[in-house]
Amino acid sequence: MMINTFLLGFIAERGQGAPFYRVIASISDAMRECDDAMTKAKNSIDPDYYDSVADNESGVIENLFGAAFVVCQAEITAVVSNSMRLHETVKAQGHNLTVSDGTKNGILRIGSFIVSGTSYSYAQAINASANYFKHFEEWDKPWAKLPKREKLTIDIISACGAKEFSSGNLYTCAAALGVTDFTQLEPLANHVSVWAKAVRTGYERELKQRNLL
Repeated sequence: MMINTFLLGFIAERGQGAPFYRVIASISDAMRECDDAMTKAKNSIDPDYYDSVADNESGVIENLFGAAFVVCQAEITAVVSNSMRLHETVKAQGHNLTVSDGTKNGILRIGSFIVSGTSYSYAQAINASANYFKHFEEWDKPWAKLPKREKLTIDIISACGAKEFSSGNLYTCAAALGVTDFTQLEPLANHVSVWAKAVRTGYERELKQRNLL
């Protein structure tokens, strides 16, 4: 039973710490610098210069959104991995946990924090947005013809408003997740934190009910 305590502790650590929020804040600061650069260019007397700066800085901002999603995904992946190990360990002890079905998507849906207008959880949307950022440059087919694994990512981000050939899909997904100011990414971190707490609480409650802690 000690292993159950350790795994639950590993879950509890993720998405909560100051370092995680500090990294997200640093990305927000970098976005603010991009915004400042565009503001300065807008105040110049050369409209062509502004267009050039705005185009470049907007691309950087989109990449910074991607970086934020990937940082969040790292926390999510750690929670999911330890939750799966917990399912395996408890099964070896002769029990089956029911907080989730033990699959990645099942764990990502714990807490039922659903993105408005979709059937997907915040954790699913963040994970899919990170996957999109990491791999969309590799996709040389229309979205409709992508393999099953990629299709799930596309289904989720499309539900959040992303569109094929758009250069601002990560911004769109972040907005669907409650980021109203692109220089303030704390809502993304908060979604991860709340979900991770729900995962920990759910498993802890069931383990105590089964006298497995």
